[in-house]
Amino acid sequence: MGRIDSYSMMIICKYFINIKDIINVELVCKKYRGTMTKFHFNTVVLTENNVKMFPAIQTQYIYGNEEKVIQNQIKKYENWSEIGYKDFINQVNKEKEKEEIFHKVKITKEEINEYFSQMDERCHIIDKGSFCDNHLIEKVTIPNCITSIRNGIFMNCHGLTNVVLSNMISVIPKYCFKGCTSLQRIQLPLGIDIIEDESFMNCINLKEINLSGHLISLGNHCFVNCNKLLEISLSPTIQNIGDGCFCNCKSISNTITIGPTTNYGRRVFNGCESIPAIIITKEINELKSFEFSHCVGLRKVEIPSSVSKIEKYCFKDCKKLELIGLHEGIEYEKGCFEGCEKLREVIEMDSSLFEKIAK
Repeated sequence: MGRIDSYSMMIICKYFINIKDIINVELVCKKYRGTMTKFHFNTVVLTENNVKMFPAIQTQYIYGNEEKVIQNQIKKYENWSEIGYKDFINQVNKEKEKEEIFHKVKITKEEINEYFSQMDERCHIIDKGSFCDNHLIEKVTIPNCITSIRNGIFMNCHGLTNVVLSNMISVIPKYCFKGCTSLQRIQLPLGIDIIEDESFMNCINLKEINLSGHLISLGNHCFVNCNKLLEISLSPTIQNIGDGCFCNCKSISNTITIGPTTNYGRRVFNGCESIPAIIITKEINELKSFEFSHCVGLRKVEIPSSVSKIEKYCFKDCKKLELIGLHEGIEYEKGCFEGCEKLREVIEMDSSLFEKIAK
């Protein structure tokens, strides 16, 4: 601990949730004494009993439902707990002696019809299910003041055809566009790094989507039954691909490169009938069960020497698969190539041979 200077320790103390932890830091080393005197805001919940521990305080941070501490040295309040948009409007319209800033203003499903068109940059969150089951809505623009959208925000909006998302969001939440059967294309913000479970499930007319080059994770069943999705490109930054992510995306017709994903689930490309070829990078250690089963258009697969195991039914019913390169010592489970009617040859890995197979 002696290697941490007093300024760095002050930054660390910002993340403590118990004031006793900060007190213990001051006691453990002389150079950390007086740490709390440097803060102009409270790092933990403030009360009338502990306010004296922050002698230089000027701003009270409110983290939950705690009361405001009335002290002359406190000049303003910053509220970090969530507040509905209607309640927020009522609060800001009240006459106050001291300034109050709200950092997590959300608009809820109950408020969306009345306030969405008039909300301003002080709103930050659109709550779960806000537009859910609205069959009349066709176009929506989420302004850039919004930093977070919640689960199922557009779920089952059957008439939705055009969406412009805030450039400030980084996560497409669970069930976000699930069942949006009229949605044909969507341009995701470049800052999207996570697409959560079932976010585009059953978007049966979705043809185009751009997956960010910064994407880290694709959740379970993200694009299940997106029958008309034509092409996907998986960024090398992706660390996780969940179970059944592209299951039954029957129209994807480009060559798929997998890796260097560190974790991916089962049935990821199950039923992708039009994928012609798959390239697996050297970072992949095993191929999961039913991973490429029923990819009836698949003709060639490149499997590197890093793969030590192929789980059961991985390539089941890949009826056009003609050639696959493997290596000695690989472990096979039951039915790996069951139903691969045209599989002519299993060979030692030689990528040049794959180039000879007709596309």
